[in-house]
Amino acid sequence: MMNPLGYCVAILATTSFVLAGGEGDKKGGEKAAKKTSAPSVLEQQWSPGTALISFQGENHSAAISTGIQTRVSFNDSDAGTDTTNVSLNTARLDMSGWAYNKALTYRVSHELTEGTSVKEGWLDYNFHNTDASSASVRVGQGKTAFGREWNTEWSDLEFLDRSAASQAFANTRTRGVTVHGSHAGSGINWGVAMHNNATDLAGSEESDNDHNEMDYTFNLSWSNNRDSVRMSGSEGALDGKDGFGLGIAHTLTNADGGAGSDAEDNATNMWASWKSGNLAANVEIFKGTDNAEIAGSDADSDGMSASLSWTATAVADQAQWGVGLRFSSVEDVTASDLETIELVLNRYSHGHGMKNQFGIVHTSSDTATGSTDDYLLALQTTVVF
Repeated sequence: MMNPLGYCVAILATTSFVLAGGEGDKKGGEKAAKKTSAPSVLEQQWSPGTALISFQGENHSAAISTGIQTRVSFNDSDAGTDTTNVSLNTARLDMSGWAYNKALTYRVSHELTEGTSVKEGWLDYNFHNTDASSASVRVGQGKTAFGREWNTEWSDLEFLDRSAASQAFANTRTRGVTVHGSHAGSGINWGVAMHNNATDLAGSEESDNDHNEMDYTFNLSWSNNRDSVRMSGSEGALDGKDGFGLGIAHTLTNADGGAGSDAEDNATNMWASWKSGNLAANVEIFKGTDNAEIAGSDADSDGMSASLSWTATAVADQAQWGVGLRFSSVEDVTASDLETIELVLNRYSHGHGMKNQFGIVHTSSDTATGSTDDYLLALQTTVVF
């Protein structure tokens, strides 16, 4: 039987989207649909990290952007073969906007390097909006609101990749219903989500449920300057805006694996971000507990990452340079322990919209069969337009 919380979220989502298409010009619906729409206006614009092409009509808008990330790397591996490689990490096509009602927004994002390419695909209805607070309901596929770095866009990262801890605990897109909101005066943001069951703490995307169990994610964050620091904000002190933020999230995973193999997993994430002048720092902690019905199969896992970076003050028509250092670890009682130390040199030609990164990553891994030390050297280029 579905949890009562699940019914509440589902009913709220259904009601909100019915209202989004209701009567009246402001709500779209039949009256708005019958109106003669003004011709769409095609705009061509370019600034780093913004849409190349946008459409604006009376009852809709669409902004289209693309992003490419390439990497040339050398990997010195203890356990395997040393490799030199040229890779296309990302080829992303993204479209977002609003339809019939400016409170009804959408996003569709495709990753063209993957066979099954849908990354984001959701509708979001802003059913409450005042100067003091806002609340929305979102239905579709996207990231779970679990983890600060995971919810930062791929193009807005300071380091070559997300931290080892973030990849182990928070690497999940799924389909579900989320009610989320913010309070401008207090700097508080919150969210409650019911979503399809993940295979584990870091589940897969584009998956339908084949049973009656759902997962739930709760998140709460605070920032004294959302323009500088927030859960989904860009990394690094590129704009010189000071800020401080804190966040916590908890995920309940109800894995239905058949008779005798059900599990109720819990994961908690806490993060803190700080920017002051040319400096930026981030700390993130993860705690996971697998409570299986099979005797002796319970397991705990922990992860953390901490980074510090410096970015030169922006000067018109000149590139910004920055450096960053990060440590991350993952401890899993059923698998290996992992530690990474990363050093990155960044050259921002147009902020995060166009940048070159040179990184060195040392990874040490301890397993039941021994220890390994790997080194990665990489030159990475990101362009979003």
